Amino acid sequence: MVKKTKLMEITSKKSVIMGNTVKICQIIALFAIFDTIFSACPEPENSVSELPALTGTVSITETAQVGQTLTVNTSTLGSSGIITYQWKRGTTNIGTNSNTYTIRTVDAGSTITIMMTRSGNSGSITSNPTAVITSNIIEFV
Repeated sequence: MVKKTKLMEITSKKSVIMGNTVKICQIIALFAIFDTIFSACPEPENSVSELPALTGTVSITETAQVGQTLTVNTSTLGSSGIITYQWKRGTTNIGTNSNTYTIRTVDAGSTITIMMTRSGNSGSITSNPTAVITSNIIEFV
């Protein structure tokens, strides 16, 4: 005659850092005569290093006038890696992931900045704002 032992199962989830990736894993603990734990999670790496902070400055060149093309200067940006660009009019995202932006009529009366990130680094760097954008369009009233 075989005696069956009732098992108590506890299931929980945990996150494990593997390199730059966080994995969500399920842990199942089974308790019987002997405590047995089964984990579907990989073991975390012994040392997880933080990404270095992005350092340096960026600046915008050219005249802040409708029709002009602004260019970002990254010569003092620290580290290496792929740069991602986000142009902003005030707090509104404008432009594309490019190191240049052509000023449009809708930008007149505002200032423009560029926020940049770089792969392999944490954080971002934002330029000082341009002068207030002027328009060379003459309106007749």
